[in-house]
Amino acid sequence: MATITKAWPRPRDHAQIASDPVKAESQMSIYLAGMRTLDARNRSDIRQKKIAFGFCIALLGLNGIQAAENLRNSAKSHLIPYIVQTDEHGRILNTEILKDRSLEEQFTPTKTITAELASWVQDWRAVSTDVYAQKSLADRVFSMVADHSEASATLLNWYRANDPVDRGKSMHVEASVRNILPQSLNSYEVYWEEKETNLTSQTTTVSRWRSVIRLSITPPKNEAEVHRNRFGLFIERLTEPQRETQ
Repeated sequence: MATITKAWPRPRDHAQIASDPVKAESQMSIYLAGMRTLDARNRSDIRQKKIAFGFCIALLGLNGIQAAENLRNSAKSHLIPYIVQTDEHGRILNTEILKDRSLEEQFTPTKTITAELASWVQDWRAVSTDVYAQKSLADRVFSMVADHSEASATLLNWYRANDPVDRGKSMHVEASVRNILPQSLNSYEVYWEEKETNLTSQTTTVSRWRSVIRLSITPPKNEAEVHRNRFGLFIERLTEPQRETQ
């Protein structure tokens, strides 16, 4: 039986291809096309990496801003002081958030602010025969006085010249505010009456006084400050009390 043998063409070697200009040019075109495709892929990869790098930098920047904002918020006071106006039965009539204001900024005089100021003046001018009660009054007075203020120095000098403990050994003084008039900026003119009772003769002398008091508002930042001064009202300056003629 005869065997059919298929003859396979032998590939040409590189020398033969290189000697053929047309095929050599074709091979070069294929090579250049491949290099251009590879170069395009590399440029695409580089561009994607740059975009990813820029996106990561943007995320880091946003995280840094968020961390700074969280740090700033954590340092803020989370206590929100309110002024609450009530009637004689204790029912709430009006509420208002107490905001931080500078000395030069005028704030609306409310019944609560004037009530706090009236209470402060009465505590300041009162004289009690009870030493512990007198100390409690002095503590309340200075809790509403701004540190290192002109009012602080004025009150210290007044207490030295008019020691309520020594005066309480011979007299009792009760002060009651008659009127409070708003002045310019954060100032109020306070009018009050003092009833001075001599413990020996039991005679009472009535005198009337007035003084201009300037306030500032600094909301409390923690629970201790809330207990010390719940509304953050501070006396910055007060004029020398003037006695009115009868």
